[in-house]
Amino acid sequence: MNVWSRKVASVLAGLGVCVLFATTGRAALVHHYTFDNADIVGTKGAGDVVGTSDATPTGAGGGADITTGQAGVFGEAYAFTQVAATSGNQTDPTLKENLLRAPAGTAPFGTAERTIAVWFQQTASVGQNKMFGYGSTNTDSNGSTSEALDLSLEGGGIRVRMSSGNITYGGGSFDFLGADAGWHHLAVRVNPGATDYNSVDIFVDGVQLSVTAGGTHLNDLMQIPDSPFGIGGVGYNAFLQHGFHGLLDDLRIYDNALTNTEIAQLAVPEPASLVLLGMGGLVLLRRR
Repeated sequence: MNVWSRKVASVLAGLGVCVLFATTGRAALVHHYTFDNADIVGTKGAGDVVGTSDATPTGAGGGADITTGQAGVFGEAYAFTQVAATSGNQTDPTLKENLLRAPAGTAPFGTAERTIAVWFQQTASVGQNKMFGYGSTNTDSNGSTSEALDLSLEGGGIRVRMSSGNITYGGGSFDFLGADAGWHHLAVRVNPGATDYNSVDIFVDGVQLSVTAGGTHLNDLMQIPDSPFGIGGVGYNAFLQHGFHGLLDDLRIYDNALTNTEIAQLAVPEPASLVLLGMGGLVLLRRR
């Protein structure tokens, strides 16, 4: 156990937290948005408690369609209300009151490996229900180059949307507003050596999903540029009217591809939860 890990263990032990440390050094958590009241930046911004990429409202009204202090899986959560822009260009982020944006450089881009995970609870279906995303809308002449990575709830599953098309995972398996209403854990993993979307895996509640539609886009090249990272919608100036309507909690960005076991551990809710930390730490939190 390194010095950093020992310090964390000491602090958590003092809080009555059971700590288990793995020594693999794999977990590289680079950004973490808890959405807890204690981590709010300004009035509606989401503080990055691991890095320095705070996510701030883009709307001229300071995030009028974002509600903080909602009951989450861990502490508090943010509620995002997707409504159509009342005037002007619906792709203008300054009109979107349900969108948070973290600066460029927040999420790994290009073909770099990564894992992005979040807890979500959908409360209405509006547009494409995009929970987060980043990139741009540029494509080549034959539309085979992907310049974006968006995660949305569509077709009874999880839809990965890129500029050149979309791929649905687990289509028809979920009714997030009916029988499957409530909190769920989502993780998207880009594996090492990725060149296209064959190297992307999607997990819901720790279970890997199969491709059910849009498989022709698996061979689309992955060329996502460094760009702002959107929460509650996408971070680039397109399709902003298709944001998320519901609650988000505990959004994590790793700069490596977590294993299936590590992703399953992240999908364990309270009262006991295995939390992957940076520097190779694996912590079992039991909240009192």
